[in-house]
Amino acid sequence: MVTDSQSLLGDLRSTLYALSLEATEVLETQPEESRRPDELALSFGDALVAVLGGLPDEFTGAQVLALNDLATLLREMSSAERSELWTEEAVHNHPKWREVRNLAREALQKLGWAHHDA
Repeated sequence: MVTDSQSLLGDLRSTLYALSLEATEVLETQPEESRRPDELALSFGDALVAVLGGLPDEFTGAQVLALNDLATLLREMSSAERSELWTEEAVHNHPKWREVRNLAREALQKLGWAHHDA
C-alpha cells in the first residue's frame, strides 16, 4: 500500500519530470483538451505545496531552494500578465520555458531523482 508520503513525493517527482521534458514530450503529458502549459504549472505548484506542507523535514535546504527557484519562475511567468508565455508555441520556443526545463532538471538532480525514476 502506498503511504501518503509516498503519494505526495510521487506527485512531485512526476510533475518535476514532466517539466524537465522537451516541449513536445511535456505537452503530451497533459490532456489535449486542457490548457496544457497552465496545467503543467498548476500541477507542479499543487504538488509542491502538498509536499512542503505535509513533509516539511523531507528535504535539505538546497533541495527546497531548487524547488522554490522553479516555483518562483513559474509564479513570475504567471504574474507578468504575458499571455504569450502560456501558449504551446511558447513552451516550444520561449527562453522562459527553456529556463523552466533547466530548473526542473536541476531540482531532479538535487533530489537524486533520475529521469527513469519518475
